[in-house]
Amino acid sequence: MLLRLAGECLRNPVGGWKAARLLQAYRHSHEELRGRQVSNLADEQLRMACSKAGADPAEARKCLQVWFEEAPLPLLGGVARPGLHEFLQKAQAAALLLAVFSDYPAHRKLEAMGVSRFFSCVHWAQQPEIGELKPSPKGIQAALRSLGVDAADAIYVGDRPGVDGEAARRAGLPAVIVGVDAQASGDGWTGVADFHALGRLLGL
Repeated sequence: MLLRLAGECLRNPVGGWKAARLLQAYRHSHEELRGRQVSNLADEQLRMACSKAGADPAEARKCLQVWFEEAPLPLLGGVARPGLHEFLQKAQAAALLLAVFSDYPAHRKLEAMGVSRFFSCVHWAQQPEIGELKPSPKGIQAALRSLGVDAADAIYVGDRPGVDGEAARRAGLPAVIVGVDAQASGDGWTGVADFHALGRLLGL
């Protein structure tokens, strides 16, 4: 995506630079909102990003639709972590219930990766009934309710110890962090190198 954005800057210097500034501001605003409660998470992130980038909200929405939601989709099929598809197939065969909790709406991204069929439900932080980013536990708790599963019978899988591991701890379930040293561990989380290792950890 960085290369595509660089190409846009070469073709359309003014528009490309504006898009780059907005995307950077949008991501920075996202991190600043972690741990905060706001009345409308999506609107507040957009407001903060527009303020930082000096962008018009209506134009910013269109830009984010293109660069944040549409443009990445064709690339996602080739960037799955090693062992993901095999893990999901084994989990399905073992009748494990799977859910997704993401910071942003994830349905189209899961479809682009070819894995949407494996998940019983999808939740994201910007849903009105959640409205908080990880490490808030609200999204994980919403997924557990949708699955009809107690925290004691669940495991949360993420890739950021300080965010995912902490969110799981607050929700009362253990976490496995993918993509870290297998010997790494923290308060309530264990590290695995990839999804092959996760499958072995769970006996799949």
